[in-house]
Amino acid sequence: MIHRVLSLGTIAVDTMLYIDQMPGDDGFGHINSEKVVPGGSSANVAVAIKELGNTVLQAGKISDDSFGNIIKINLKEEGIDTRYLVTEPNGESLHTYIVVDKTGNHFILANSGNRVMNLEKEEISDQLFEDIDLFYTDLASPRAGIYIARECHKRGIPVVYNLQNPPSLDQGVTENVIEEMLGYTNLFITGKATICVTTGIENPTLAVKKFVGTHELSDGYICTQGSDGADWYAKEDYHCGICKVESIDTTGAGDAYIAGIIDSYYCKGKSKMDSMKEAAAIAALKTLQPGPRFHMDKVQLEIVKTKHL
Repeated sequence: MIHRVLSLGTIAVDTMLYIDQMPGDDGFGHINSEKVVPGGSSANVAVAIKELGNTVLQAGKISDDSFGNIIKINLKEEGIDTRYLVTEPNGESLHTYIVVDKTGNHFILANSGNRVMNLEKEEISDQLFEDIDLFYTDLASPRAGIYIARECHKRGIPVVYNLQNPPSLDQGVTENVIEEMLGYTNLFITGKATICVTTGIENPTLAVKKFVGTHELSDGYICTQGSDGADWYAKEDYHCGICKVESIDTTGAGDAYIAGIIDSYYCKGKSKMDSMKEAAAIAALKTLQPGPRFHMDKVQLEIVKTKHL
């Protein structure tokens, strides 16, 4: 069974700005409260997988600035193994500004800094491949991500690739990089908005199939669709609705969903449909918690599961 998961990608410090409603063009908004919290999609996934009972290692690159120090200290406090987290001095770590309105909707502004994308394969120890059972990445560190995925593929270690945002040429995520990454991927996960913008196709089903192309992924691919639930395309296609709750903050819900899939399907060996149901409940529980991170509440999770659509 899989119990040791490596996460590589976006690790950040988020400044959360809470407002009443999103302003329109040339509009004005009032900040009701603000809070600086550790985040980043890859780190959010890592913490959620750990909260679900697994051993998690976080790889990536930060600097020794204030953001990097917060990131490293927090990951250790969350129980994440940081032995493969590289610190390079005199730079700028990834940090973001997340605006959340009273309905729980949000948008994100990211300052990538000059470290998160620049982890090199030479900075990765061969010991890493003896320490993990599964590799998850959002490809925010493309050169290291490709290298680790290639080596995992050779060793039969499952690879889960998440297209978190439309690929950026500035970050080195070219068509060739994506093609190579898909060749090593067992399960591909993305969201409706991202895949539609990336491919220029409005229908998310057609969009994700175009993106994957001729690659035959052993575990298929998942497209989350917000309030419409999610679809898992494999030898058979599966659809699962959401758990309807009164959300207070949707930030990190997608990350919690991915963690739920990895934990249920790979770590606990559940079926695809059961894994989607579990992931939907975990994502819904996250929306009842402020900030980007999911933390387990077994009692509330059981209540949320009764609200499946």
